[in-house]
Amino acid sequence: MRVHHLNCTTIHTNLPYPGVTHCLLIEGEDSLTLVDTGFGIRDYASPSRHVELFTRVNGIPRDIDETAVSKVTKLGFKPEDIRRIVLTHLHLDHVGGVVDFPWGEVHVLKTEFESAINPRKWGSSPPAQEKIVGVVCERLEIQV
Repeated sequence: MRVHHLNCTTIHTNLPYPGVTHCLLIEGEDSLTLVDTGFGIRDYASPSRHVELFTRVNGIPRDIDETAVSKVTKLGFKPEDIRRIVLTHLHLDHVGGVVDFPWGEVHVLKTEFESAINPRKWGSSPPAQEKIVGVVCERLEIQV
C-alpha cells in the first residue's frame, strides 16, 4: 500500500501561514481510494453562491490544478481508477470533488450524513446540506 498526500485547496486567511484541505490517495493492491475530495472542477468553474462566498472569505484562489481529479491525473492515474471515496466530514471544501469521480463508491459515517440532512438537529450548515442532498446522497454507503 502507498499513500499520497494531496493539497486539494490552499486557504489564504489572515494567519501568517496558508491552510490546506488535505486529501489522501491510497494505492491498494487492486484499486485506489480517495479520502476527501476538496473542491471539484465545477466548484471552481461555475461556483454556487455558497462556494463563491466561502472561497472569497477564505482567500481560496479556485485553482483547477488543486482539485483532486487534477492531482490524481498528475500522479499518472486515471480518475476512473478511484473506486472508493471516504469522506471524513461533509464540509464544502472536503466533498465538492465527489462529482468528479462519479464511478466511485462514497462512504461516510452515519452521524455525519444525518447532521448534513438534518441541520437543525445537528447544527450543520445549509451549504453542507445543499451539497450532500443535491449531489452525493444517492451514492452514499452509510457506515455505522
